[in-house]
Amino acid sequence: MYLANFGIDSGAAYDSIKIVEAKRKLVMTNLFYKVDFIPLAQEDGIHLYVILKELFYYSPSGTIDYFQTTDGRDSWWRLSLGMTKQNFRGKMETLSLRVSGWRDRSLCLSWSKPLLPSTYYLGVSAGAEFYPELNYPRTRLVANSRVLFGKDLTLHSKAYISLTPTYTRIDTLCSSETLVKDIEEADAAIGFSIDYRNNNFDPIRGWFFWNEIMTNGIYSDEVNKYGQYNTDFRLYLPGFLERNHIACRLIGCFRSNDAGPYMRLYAGGQGSVRGFPSDYLGMSGEMNNSLIFSSEYRFPIVTIPEIGLLSDLSMIERFPELKGMYYQIDGALIADAGHLWGQFTQPLQIRQNGAGIGGGIKILAPTLRRSLCIDIVSPITKDPDLGKTIVYAPTYYIYLDAYY
Repeated sequence: MYLANFGIDSGAAYDSIKIVEAKRKLVMTNLFYKVDFIPLAQEDGIHLYVILKELFYYSPSGTIDYFQTTDGRDSWWRLSLGMTKQNFRGKMETLSLRVSGWRDRSLCLSWSKPLLPSTYYLGVSAGAEFYPELNYPRTRLVANSRVLFGKDLTLHSKAYISLTPTYTRIDTLCSSETLVKDIEEADAAIGFSIDYRNNNFDPIRGWFFWNEIMTNGIYSDEVNKYGQYNTDFRLYLPGFLERNHIACRLIGCFRSNDAGPYMRLYAGGQGSVRGFPSDYLGMSGEMNNSLIFSSEYRFPIVTIPEIGLLSDLSMIERFPELKGMYYQIDGALIADAGHLWGQFTQPLQIRQNGAGIGGGIKILAPTLRRSLCIDIVSPITKDPDLGKTIVYAPTYYIYLDAYY
């Protein structure tokens, strides 16, 4: 059913271009780590053999983060763990569970399903999170759910619409009393993406472009109504030496108007401008727009062949997908930068900037499509008191899976 969507079916004319595209799309399903098409000419036409090597469908993820409030009076560690089951029920569905603790507590469950043999797909999710804010003496309890309906437009593009109802309870600690604010809203969004990467795990060439228009205008209680455009562009290029490559990412968020004091934008930390504490950039004003650029120059260090543990026949019989597993250790030179500002038409007025430089180690398991990343990045910003740019002490990050 899946190949038929690309015009590859019994009785169809053999097309080598379609075969190349279908091979890439099969890899991008995250069901296989190797795909081969073998055409054999027979008297009655071309016989096409498809040879697949499946992944280990359980995909763990996780991070260890350190948080500290802006005034330095409180700090804590957060452990975030997740598990994704690809090919859930054997029907190309995806089921994911994510949890975190201790001071930051969250639980999220999501499920998606392709509506084969059509090119449509469906996704639903629900979650709740409680966390202290870093820049203000208040806590948030956020509960939301999401329904998404999408369609594959071409071999490389897809579009979707979604609706996300959200409830937020904000407790502000003020002197001897606690001020409580309840916010209810529903975000409606339409999105579109184009994907020309050679792979969605450790890609080495190609590009990816995602963009979304979102608004809370259909329902918004106790918070400003606004429109928002989000974009994510990723580019992968060959490096200066063989087997080196460059990975770049540009993330943008632009709003039609001020979303209010409870919906400010911040940056810093893993997945953003590395080197800075989480939510550090953006404290100097009410920020509603942001541009964040991240780049890595990646190079191989060593490849470790199949480990002896996998020679255990009982393990191979129970998890045949583990056969042939090996490790690859890569290094990376890192450079990040971010710019946040208030009003969209005045990017040089109320603003805050920052950058980070450093390096990292990535331990990859290509057959499992998982990686362990350790980054060390120093923040660079202008000291308002000294009036000059300073490189500060480095920050360490440890997480499963590179974020781009």
